[in-house]
Amino acid sequence: MTIDTNLNSPSKVTVGSLFAGIGGFCRAYVESGANMVWANEVDPHACKTYRANFRHKLYEKSILDLTVVGDNLQPVDILTAGFPCQPFSKAGLKLGFADRRGQLFFEIIRLVKEFGTQKPKILFFENVSNFKTHDDGRTFAIVKEAMKEAGYWFSDANARILNTRIHCEIPQNHELSVS
Repeated sequence: MTIDTNLNSPSKVTVGSLFAGIGGFCRAYVESGANMVWANEVDPHACKTYRANFRHKLYEKSILDLTVVGDNLQPVDILTAGFPCQPFSKAGLKLGFADRRGQLFFEIIRLVKEFGTQKPKILFFENVSNFKTHDDGRTFAIVKEAMKEAGYWFSDANARILNTRIHCEIPQNHELSVS
C-alpha cells in the first residue's frame, strides 16, 4: 500500500490516535477532512462513546499490549497521543516518569519505532500546561531526546500552550500543552 505524502491535502492525510479517549482529536481531524484510520483506548466507558461516534478500527486494549505487527496497525501520516497527564499535572504528585502512567509515553516511542521505515511523518502530543516546565524542564528534555532518537526533529518552538476557549467553541477555559 502506498501512502500519499501530500500533507497539504487534508483529504489524503491518514491519522492514528493513541490514548484516544472519547475521540476529541479524532473528531477534529475527521472534520478537517483527514482519514482517521485507527485509534487506541483502554477505558471501557470511553471506548463505548468512541464506538458510538466513529466507525474506524478501535483497539480496545492497553498500549502496553498494542503492537504494530501483532495488531496489524496500518501506517499513518499523523499519530496523535494524549498520554496520561496525572504524573505531570500541577494538581498531582508530580512524579513524572517515576509514575507508571508517566512511563506510558515511552510506549508511544516504542510503537513509532515498530513502524520502521513507515513511521508517521508527524507526531502530535497533548498533555497538561505544566508539561513543558515539569521537573524544571527535565521531563520535556527527555521527551525531546526520545523523539530525536526515534528520527524526528523537534525544538522548544514546536510546543505550545493552547486554551480551548480561544481555539474552539466549547464552553471551557482549559489550557493544554501540545507539541
